[in-house]
Amino acid sequence: MAIRPSKLIRRFLERRLRHLSSDTRGSAAVETAMLLIPFLTIMFAMLETGYMYLVAVMIEGATAEAARQIRTGVVQVSGSPIGAFRQILCDNMYGVVSCDDLQVDVRSFAQFGGAGGPAMGGAGANAFAPGNAGDIVVVRVAYKVEFATPFLADILAAGGGDGSRLLISSSAFRNEPFGEQG
Repeated sequence: MAIRPSKLIRRFLERRLRHLSSDTRGSAAVETAMLLIPFLTIMFAMLETGYMYLVAVMIEGATAEAARQIRTGVVQVSGSPIGAFRQILCDNMYGVVSCDDLQVDVRSFAQFGGAGGPAMGGAGANAFAPGNAGDIVVVRVAYKVEFATPFLADILAAGGGDGSRLLISSSAFRNEPFGEQG
């Protein structure tokens, strides 16, 4: 009885494929390799989002403290008002963000109706006019956060397309009568 070669090959392949389908050695390594990239991407996205919110909260707190010093007149009576303001701002950032990367816009107005001003990041950035006693003052501090996680930059970036988001903290108030003695 002669067996045809095609039948021998078919039997051999069936046996080998049956053997390969039941072999599980190395499956954990393959599964880990398949899941590692999505897992790390999600982890980095979580870390970057948390960092962005940390910076946002720190900028809010630093802006509120620096604005308070303008409102009470501490900044205006110092030898270098912009230097004193930036020092207060930087001290409250605790080294998380470089103070050189912060954009500052402080403007004073006679009444609340005119207290608009240009958008941050434009020609109005780094203006400083803290006003006198009784003036309306608008303080804005901005910081540009850049993302490294690819899809996160697309999701959270504010239309700039450069993979960054501008965080802005604002405070509007009327200066106290710090120049008048009761």
